[in-house]
Amino acid sequence: MKKRYLITAVLLILSILFAAMPVSAATINEKASALTSIGVLKGSIEGQLKRSEASTFVVRLLGKESVVDAYTSNFPDVAPTAWYAPYVGYCTYEGILTGQPDGKFHPDDYTSEKAFIKMVLVCLGYTYGEDFDWSNVYKTAYMAGIVKDASYASKTADNNKYMRADVVELLYNAMTAVNIKTNVKMVQQLINDKAITLNQAIAAGFINDPVQTAIVSVTATNANLLSVKFNEQIKALSDTDIVIYRKDDAQMLTGKLTSQIPGEIIISTGNQIADEDYIIEINNIYDKDGNRTGSLTGTFTGYRPAELKSDYFRISKAVPVSKNIVNVYFTHPITSNSEIPSYYEILKDDVVIASGSAKDMTVKRLASTNNAVSILLKDIIFAEGEKYSLRVKGDFTSLYTVKLNDGLGESITFKGVAIDNSKLDVQSITPLNSTNIEVVFSKEVDPAFAQKFVNYSVTDQNNVNIAVTKAVLINEGPNAGKSVKLTLMSSLDMNKKYEMRFEYIPDVYRESALEAYSRSFDGLYSTYKTDLKIEFATALDKGTVQVYLDKALNPTTAVMNVYYMVLGNNTSYVVSPVKVSYEEADGEYRLKLYLPNDKPLAASGQYKVRILNAMQDINGNTSSNNAEYVFDGTNTDVAKPAISEATIISKDTLKVKFNRDLAYETPNILTRNYSLIYSADGVSLSKEPVSVIPIDNTTYVLKFDSLQYDIKYKLSFGSLKDITGTFSGTNTADNVIDVVNGK
Repeated sequence: MKKRYLITAVLLILSILFAAMPVSAATINEKASALTSIGVLKGSIEGQLKRSEASTFVVRLLGKESVVDAYTSNFPDVAPTAWYAPYVGYCTYEGILTGQPDGKFHPDDYTSEKAFIKMVLVCLGYTYGEDFDWSNVYKTAYMAGIVKDASYASKTADNNKYMRADVVELLYNAMTAVNIKTNVKMVQQLINDKAITLNQAIAAGFINDPVQTAIVSVTATNANLLSVKFNEQIKALSDTDIVIYRKDDAQMLTGKLTSQIPGEIIISTGNQIADEDYIIEINNIYDKDGNRTGSLTGTFTGYRPAELKSDYFRISKAVPVSKNIVNVYFTHPITSNSEIPSYYEILKDDVVIASGSAKDMTVKRLASTNNAVSILLKDIIFAEGEKYSLRVKGDFTSLYTVKLNDGLGESITFKGVAIDNSKLDVQSITPLNSTNIEVVFSKEVDPAFAQKFVNYSVTDQNNVNIAVTKAVLINEGPNAGKSVKLTLMSSLDMNKKYEMRFEYIPDVYRESALEAYSRSFDGLYSTYKTDLKIEFATALDKGTVQVYLDKALNPTTAVMNVYYMVLGNNTSYVVSPVKVSYEEADGEYRLKLYLPNDKPLAASGQYKVRILNAMQDINGNTSSNNAEYVFDGTNTDVAKPAISEATIISKDTLKVKFNRDLAYETPNILTRNYSLIYSADGVSLSKEPVSVIPIDNTTYVLKFDSLQYDIKYKLSFGSLKDITGTFSGTNTADNVIDVVNGK
């Protein structure tokens, strides 16, 4: 047992001794081989160093051998044909070496140690006469790490017998020395300049870190924030290390370092322009081992949200839906003029591939929303994953009469998809009742043909024809633009089968169509009625009740006040509204019931709103029972009609929101009823709009000759008339509101 412990102790002592011994340094031949492998050293290491040879070593140390042929020497004793002439020319041009006092170069003379070390120090960014001089060449070389012997710290006498083997030692040390101007190691600079490869440097033993620092990605996470990811951990950067500018015109974008974690930095920026290409330069990059890469560049695209929301008229998003169809959404509702092809261009790599021509494209408004078009390209196919740009011209105008991006137009990028277009088909034929049928197509259909009742015919199993008298395209709900409601002259028999024939129904692009196509269906319709249900009701004020329904109503009957009643619970209060407004928005079906001025709700009262069962839903069905909902009264007084918001949405347009539904009549629609008040040069001024355009009951657009975003405006009005006929006061302090710029 003691013998085993003794052996173990001896081995432990030996291992400690061996670990403490220095690892043997590379031999001069190994160093020469390393320098040869990266092209810095060529030829023998025997003999004394000549001046002509010194110039070649310097050029190779700098990695400039591939460019020296462009240089010539002016020394009279350096023949232009001499093999070393371009090397001498380069070193002379760069100020690395000079001639002798007699004006000659003396290429075959031997170089002293000080003279060559001076040249190498200049290669490392030192300036002769400023950073060092002839008296302290050796000391500077020792501090720079290109000589290792401590005696050089105090050595002054020159060595006039400087051997090529000594040159090998100096050049080998210089490869890992740092340039004092760039702070980059010589070997790293050779890699950065592509004079050598990273693998060559690693194989030669000059770099132990096999990873070359690189930018992996640059991503705009919002309009004022960037994420830059690296392939390895880097040391802390500062704001001055970051430069960002626009690719096209070099317009600078401010950038400030917000945070840094291993392998990633977060930069806050000025406002990026959506879809613009930017370049980012990051300087002074050190990895965790202290290796300095210097400068790296990356590119990114200015941030655009998945769906832009703005008060101004802008492109909201572009959604490719097939190999040749892209849907384009805007921030404002649009008009039928949006279907004019000349407003649009499709580009790839900044080259127009589809101009705004009916020969190139078909443009149709989407029925499912009021702010989008669908563009079908006729001869162009999108490539999967490829980047495309859609350009929309500035004279494209929204429903609010505003030109796109204040008339400048706008572009948006999207990536192509390789999805084939489906052909138009019938998705379902459903009898709604005995005389109404809903046909749902697989895609949006052309409104003109879809609403021609002669394009449909119905026959029973005995070949008896039932005439179709009406066809209505439904533009609300999940099947907007795809659903057609047909009205029949006579009733269906629930026990029979029928056949529907489609004469000619094209899709919205008229790319595919159902022509002389038949489809069978059962006459069985449901006799079960789904009664209208009030989901919620609340008193907005003493004279207005807001009602939410579970399904869409027939728009015509929805606004007829005879179908509504408000009753007091356990009281004699019974009243019908004087006016009713109805809207379908955001998937909700909403009513506002306006009560007579002499029948206000009481704060302490409890009331019941009733919709009579004769009310028709969107399919013309009535209910078997009245719809009712109990709600509480309120102490909120009925507000006089007033402006609740006034927002600048372009350089000549205000969008005005009102607190109540207005009547489409005088004084609301008069230009002289409104006045914009502002100050210029200390003088109070005002101007009237040139036109007043009602958009809906609570939204008007006021057009002016011009507006300025940097002026503070107030908007005043004379009087307003709401939907019930109630007027607001004339020219009171409450008739003025601050105008705000859109977001």
